[in-house]
Amino acid sequence: MEGDEHTMNIEDLYVEEDDGPDSPQLTRRGLLVSGGLAAAGVTMLGAPAVAFGGRQATTRIKVAVVTHGDTGSFWSVFKKGVDQAAKDLRSRGVSVTQVYANNNVAKQVSGLNAAIASGAKVIATSVPDASALKDPLRKAAGKGIQIITVNSGLGAFDDLS
Repeated sequence: MEGDEHTMNIEDLYVEEDDGPDSPQLTRRGLLVSGGLAAAGVTMLGAPAVAFGGRQATTRIKVAVVTHGDTGSFWSVFKKGVDQAAKDLRSRGVSVTQVYANNNVAKQVSGLNAAIASGAKVIATSVPDASALKDPLRKAAGKGIQIITVNSGLGAFDDLS
């Protein structure tokens, strides 16, 4: 992304492990979380409603983050990134709602359906059970909602077709 004004610092890719706070490790998980959030942020920044630069946008873009996540260390790092992205993008017309289903697929399906009903333009979701999530994600795609899968494995998206 040479020449792109939206860049990440390498420090953003670090996740602290049990080695202590003074020895952060570059991990695949940290890279994927940061990369996914950066991709989502770049995608949202390219939207027309945020093309106003520093001015307050009048058009709101609703983003829903709906995962099977729990309160463990991985999802707490993920949530911290989503919280920061929401804060950074608020002045550009982006609102973010979050549902962490605590490994309850029915709650995740309910969260996806609520996101669709509320007019979300983007849904970021994990896919722990493609067969259970297929219908709401197809419904979202049919309404033109952009879908980003996170922490789902390489084949999860293929299982949705």
